[in-house]
Amino acid sequence: MNDYHVLFIDEVGDWKEPLYIIGGLIFNLCDFWEITTEIRKAKKEILGKNPYEEFKWNKFTDVANGKIENISKENAKKYMEISANIIKNKSEVFLSAVVELEKVILWDKWKNSKQKKAKAENKKKLENWIREKCMESLIERYQYWLKEKNDLGLIIIDRYQGEEKYAKFEKEHIGILTSLIYDGNKYRENFCNIFPPLFANSEFCALFDINDYGLGAFSYVIKQLYKKNKIPNYFETTLKLYQLVLDKVRKSKDGKMWGYGLIDIPKDVEPSLRNVINEDMLYSVIKE
Repeated sequence: MNDYHVLFIDEVGDWKEPLYIIGGLIFNLCDFWEITTEIRKAKKEILGKNPYEEFKWNKFTDVANGKIENISKENAKKYMEISANIIKNKSEVFLSAVVELEKVILWDKWKNSKQKKAKAENKKKLENWIREKCMESLIERYQYWLKEKNDLGLIIIDRYQGEEKYAKFEKEHIGILTSLIYDGNKYRENFCNIFPPLFANSEFCALFDINDYGLGAFSYVIKQLYKKNKIPNYFETTLKLYQLVLDKVRKSKDGKMWGYGLIDIPKDVEPSLRNVINEDMLYSVIKE
């Protein structure tokens, strides 16, 4: 009998930063309700928050930096430890596409556009290009992983936009994902282990918070490595989550991550991102 899995996809970054990161964790669908119940209970009992309310990675860092006063650092850390244990014990694999924006031709066009209309048009082209390239890479690796296990999988995407943009956002994603999952022949699927994607409001799906913690910590460390910044030792929780996520990255039989669970975009540029942040560098943070 096939197992059913779910890949959560979210984004980290903005167009002013050097890296834009899209990805997420894969969970077994059977664990969905157990994890949801556990994290909602922790929100209520430890953080004193509405269990259905979001508590994203940036909120945790705000507490750690003393910007939110109604939640103690101790309680935030205790809550994050529960979340870290969920990632450690319940998540199965991590997939991520990392875009080096400065090497994307469309990014350069957007940045150097002088007219407002041209800048908006180039930004839209950039968003669509990144979305398509990242989704293509993530779906492909997800399919490979599911096929290896002979299992089936869902994709759930965080809407992460204002309510009035939901329909437009989903239409754009559906168009891209449909063209990727199907090869143009509606009677034959390219990725036969994957169901059509779903869209969810992150506040109604506790697993988006868990995914956000893993993706947020991973993205923070990756960006510091790219900038060649030393990561402060006091970011204990960040480093712990990063290590957990790194352990979950899909790897080749000989342990390689780039090209398997981590995808560098664009391709065919020198030096490639996988050479700028090689695997020794990814592990060096843990060894320090």
